[in-house]
Amino acid sequence: MADKKISQLTSATLPLAGTEILPLVQGGATVKALQADLFQWPTGRVTYVPIGGNIQAAVTAAAAGDTLILGAGSYPITATITVDKAILIKGQGLSATKITTATADIAAFTLTASSARITDLYIGHSGTGTTYGIYAGDGLTSLQVRNVTVVTSGAGVKYCVYSKSSITVSDTECYPTSSDSNSNGVYITNDSGATVNISANVQGVRVIATGAATNNRGVVFFNNNTVKLIAGNVFNCSLTALASSGTTDNGLLVSSATSNSITANIYDTILNGADADVGHVGANTLTLFNCTLINGTTTGTIAYGGTQVAGISRSTGMTVGFQSIATATSTTTFTVASPTYTIFTGTAAQTLVLPDARTLTVGRRFMVDNDSTLAITVQNATPTTLWTVASGCDLYITCSSIATAAGTWELDYAGAKAATAKSLTISNTLTLAGTDATTHTFPTTSSSVARTDAAQTFTGDQTSTGDYKLSATGSSIQFATASATSEGKIPVKIVDRNDIGTRHSLDFYTKTDGQDATIHLQLDPAGGATLAKGALSVATTGSFGSDVKLTAVGLSVQFATASATSEGTTPAKIVDRNAIGTRHSLDFYTKTDGQSATVHLQLDPAGGATFAKGIVSVSDATDASNSTTASLKTAGGLAIAKKSYFGDVIVPVQAATASAPAYLKGAIYFDTTLNKLRVGGATAWETITSV
Repeated sequence: MADKKISQLTSATLPLAGTEILPLVQGGATVKALQADLFQWPTGRVTYVPIGGNIQAAVTAAAAGDTLILGAGSYPITATITVDKAILIKGQGLSATKITTATADIAAFTLTASSARITDLYIGHSGTGTTYGIYAGDGLTSLQVRNVTVVTSGAGVKYCVYSKSSITVSDTECYPTSSDSNSNGVYITNDSGATVNISANVQGVRVIATGAATNNRGVVFFNNNTVKLIAGNVFNCSLTALASSGTTDNGLLVSSATSNSITANIYDTILNGADADVGHVGANTLTLFNCTLINGTTTGTIAYGGTQVAGISRSTGMTVGFQSIATATSTTTFTVASPTYTIFTGTAAQTLVLPDARTLTVGRRFMVDNDSTLAITVQNATPTTLWTVASGCDLYITCSSIATAAGTWELDYAGAKAATAKSLTISNTLTLAGTDATTHTFPTTSSSVARTDAAQTFTGDQTSTGDYKLSATGSSIQFATASATSEGKIPVKIVDRNDIGTRHSLDFYTKTDGQDATIHLQLDPAGGATLAKGALSVATTGSFGSDVKLTAVGLSVQFATASATSEGTTPAKIVDRNAIGTRHSLDFYTKTDGQSATVHLQLDPAGGATFAKGIVSVSDATDASNSTTASLKTAGGLAIAKKSYFGDVIVPVQAATASAPAYLKGAIYFDTTLNKLRVGGATAWETITSV
């Protein structure tokens, strides 16, 4: 007979007697292809049990060699499904076909016939008491469980797969959890009444056993029979038993009441037990080949083949894949089954809670890509916040310890992203920490730091080992004190590198009035800089290390006191280098009236300067005591002692006869004893009398 799709067959055309025939998948599959997929089943009918159908009734109606196909959906049951024939029960996949029960002290499936097979479905058992996902009785052979997820929970002792017979469990996940007793993943046992030896193979199985009290185990080989033996092999599994109040939380437990009744070989398996990764009780043969011991702990006698690795997890059980979540100001909680890569989109914030670390293997990784507009808060299972992922950033999360629910997580944060066709290269330290201290290190080549919205603002003292350069006309550097009583600080020098004639302003804010302040301004001699009229103003004591040169008629250098009670200070000399006859004014503001003040003016003899009338004026209009001394001295020795003029009147020096000035031919003074004017005659002072 030619191959035909199941959907094309009717009861009249089938070579096998059967009930209802429906396609396994949309579009159908050929009978030959279906038979090849169903554990290479050679003969028998294919019967579909629809959602709402009675699985136990279909089993009762089936014959050895038949296949029961379950639909995509849930099959709630209240009593165990007893499989008493060599048939195959097949679902549509782990997340599609679900067998669920909450009945206490039962098994979801009880196998009582050799060669019974269960595949491609999910079993959820929440009943209390001693419960089983799949239970196999004594004396059977060739049982198979493949591609099944079993979750047991509630109070009481929990078993996912429990077998007293020879069985193969492959590509299966077991999650037993007891609230008050022990939890077991795959449990292979011979009791005292066993009638046959057991051969069991566990391959590609993941177990995470959790129990609040007594003991948790991943895989158990337990022999309580004095005659019958157990031979067990474990391949490529990940077996985890989390901490309870008991003392034998083991990834693998091999235990017997008599010697040499169990032979167990464990290959390429990750073993993780809160009390011991591997536990061995009795004189049996237990050999580990190339296994990973997460905690590096064992009990009993163990033989080793190949290389054992302590404390390093391989990738067995790693869930990969991708999901996209739209943020909604809510909480997303990851589980052991969550995909590795998650993208968050949307315009709201979101909280991400990582799985209970005890349900993971070391090295489990999650990647968070925040493409939303707000932050993603990442927490452990406690929950305690581990990190906040800003919009546009990525976080890589790796589990490094599974000793507690919170676990330990290594976080790698990608907090900066370059725009397309752009790159960011940082050869030195760049620390940006918000309001915390920030360090910017730039290479030796030219670099620019500029805000686009406003000028730079620096708080605190700034230190620079190079020049501050002004590159635009009209720009300025201002050094201001922090308060009226503190001292402003300037660099060693400020150099104006602009072309001659370019005007820059240097504004110095110094101490309050009446306090000393020294400002040094040095022009670049190579630049030939020129000070324009009004460009330089020194309000307090000024000191110049070289000449101040006036190059235009009418300019002046003024020295004024800082206050009415302080003394003005002049440089050592003021030299007028202009041509003879050029007029400059020198105005001296000295002490208050009535106090002694001396002003010295010296003409440059090399310049041959000539005093024109009224050029030099020394006046003190309110000084009635005539006590102020003014001295004008030329290079030729001409001296006018005391005041030369009082307004427009010549005022000679006044002295008593006893203290007359030293005789000088041609000189005059007024004798206050005689009240007469005296003139230096040919040899002595002569008194002038009225005519």
